[in-house]
Amino acid sequence: KMYPAQCALHPLIAAAGLVHAAGGPGTAARIVRVVVRASRRTVERTADKAKYAPSGAEAADHSLPFCVAVALMDGTLTPSALASGRWKDRETLSLMERIVALPIGAAAGYEVGPQEMEVRYVDGTAENVSCHYPPDGETPLMAVARSGKVDAAKLLIEAGADVNAKEAWGGQSALMWAAAQRQAEMV
Repeated sequence: KMYPAQCALHPLIAAAGLVHAAGGPGTAARIVRVVVRASRRTVERTADKAKYAPSGAEAADHSLPFCVAVALMDGTLTPSALASGRWKDRETLSLMERIVALPIGAAAGYEVGPQEMEVRYVDGTAENVSCHYPPDGETPLMAVARSGKVDAAKLLIEAGADVNAKEAWGGQSALMWAAAQRQAEMV
């Protein structure tokens, strides 16, 4: 396990981490709404009403809104987020309220199933984020390239990001992702 959370939440945590990496500090404050689509069973088990108000670490690590919110704010979910009681923080609760989980697909079993995440920002823009786990070699530069955030890409490249890295899922580089998303300024 990469994260201290229910296994069906891992793809969403990884995707939220990529959103944080692409947007940098303050990303969560710019988010108006996060729409997560996951299998019916995942939504039933991790996004029912009680999961929006976890009462302890044992509930928080099975809470889709909590796990996604922390990953959007911090870039990941660590045991310290659970140990420190982050589910009680005003900032965390505020972001959790902006997360909506909807069922997709007909999967009735306990498999993770398909997952999607759409992040909507205060400036009216939105991005669809890839939700697969493990991230299969997807780098922060790839996430930034898809989003068109040129300044963030420059910072990552200056810090030594491998511009030729290819993710295992489709064999695409950051440049290929930018072109596929029609991010002309990024290309």
